Amino acid sequence: MRLPKAVRTAAFRLTAIYAVLFALSLAIILAMVITLVQRSMLDQVRAAVRDDAVLLAGAYQRAEGNAQELDRSRAGHGTYFFIRRSDGTEVLAEFRPAGMPVGSFAIDEARAIAKDDDEVDGALIGYGARLADGTYLAAAREDEPVRESMEAVLEAAAIAAIVALTLAVLGGLFMSTLYLRRVDALDRTATAIFDGDLGRRMPVRGTNDEFDRLATSLNRMLDRIAALMDGLRQVSTDVAHDLRTPLSRLRQRLEDFGKTDLAQEQRAVLDGAVSEADAILSIFAALLQIAQVESGSIRKRFAPVDLGALAGEVGEIYQAVAEGAGHALAVRAEPGSFVRGTRELLLQLIVNLVENAITHTPPGTQVWLSVESRSDTVALVVADDGPGITPAERERVFRRFYRLDASRSTPGTGLGLALVAAIADIHDVRIEVGDNEPGVRMTLIFPKGSG
Repeated sequence: MRLPKAVRTAAFRLTAIYAVLFALSLAIILAMVITLVQRSMLDQVRAAVRDDAVLLAGAYQRAEGNAQELDRSRAGHGTYFFIRRSDGTEVLAEFRPAGMPVGSFAIDEARAIAKDDDEVDGALIGYGARLADGTYLAAAREDEPVRESMEAVLEAAAIAAIVALTLAVLGGLFMSTLYLRRVDALDRTATAIFDGDLGRRMPVRGTNDEFDRLATSLNRMLDRIAALMDGLRQVSTDVAHDLRTPLSRLRQRLEDFGKTDLAQEQRAVLDGAVSEADAILSIFAALLQIAQVESGSIRKRFAPVDLGALAGEVGEIYQAVAEGAGHALAVRAEPGSFVRGTRELLLQLIVNLVENAITHTPPGTQVWLSVESRSDTVALVVADDGPGITPAERERVFRRFYRLDASRSTPGTGLGLALVAAIADIHDVRIEVGDNEPGVRMTLIFPKGSG
């Protein structure tokens, strides 16, 4: 069972810790208060019983041992008395203390004989004394008032503890809700920025609390990053555009020059120069496309895309290309595997992976393209049974302009897989490069999107 979101916050956990500490300190304080109250009440009862015993001794001496006179003159309402002369004769026997103790004493589970001849069950708190003539007398009171008072104190303490803990939990939930509102606002803004809305900034309420200070610092950081990115993007774009224009004009002039009468060797040199110009223009086009993808603005155009159907289209187109290069391309991709993204970029991603497998493997290599729908993800797999890639180079192949030693003799710019990595990153796709035994197996894990 998953706990509510408010309960899983750091604010609620801190409140719970404080509530536990508060409960422990409250329990310690209540235990001390209860102990002190109980001790104070017992001291009061002992003092009252001692006074009763003193009054009983005075009344006994004034009555000169006459039981009837003593019964008329003695004081002590609600008090039990006991008098035994030195010869063993009991003058009063409202209770019988065992051993006839001197000073304060307590009788647990005593059976005291009340004045009305009813038996009283319970503990007694008494005080005994021995007179000069050897007479022993004692006075005692029930501890029931103390017990009732302590029960009332314990009940009040339990109610106070329950109320305090309830308020602590409710306060924790309230604080967690307020905390979640601020965190959710920051999270929504961060998600919007990640999705390409680079103009969004963290909300600031003007309370100058820790959230406002954090939001202000993040906003300053975002402003700085945006300025740096804009400057870098502008420089890259300007360089690419400024160089691509003269290169396009140069290529056009070379083509125009090729329309004239040229010797065979001159035409071969001219064709090579045109090919080099095309390669440079391809590099600039790829760099501009990577920069556009990495900007994140494309996220605004995301929509459900059937990755299985898209892979099927690529497979149909590249069947002839693969056969022309001496390869066999096997496609297994059923429609209905939807992900969120842009059709153009996802098409470019699949094309680059298939072209990479065809271009950088020797003739006779088998290439597989498949799309598999899982519980909450969609897996795109491009594999081959070629020479493979060493584990040390599997992460490097996605760097810009990086080429394996075995691929340096083949055409290419070294930007195809870099563009794949940029498209995968903007679509929140995880890339796994593994061994196909033999060959390479590239698996791209997409979050599943609704169709």
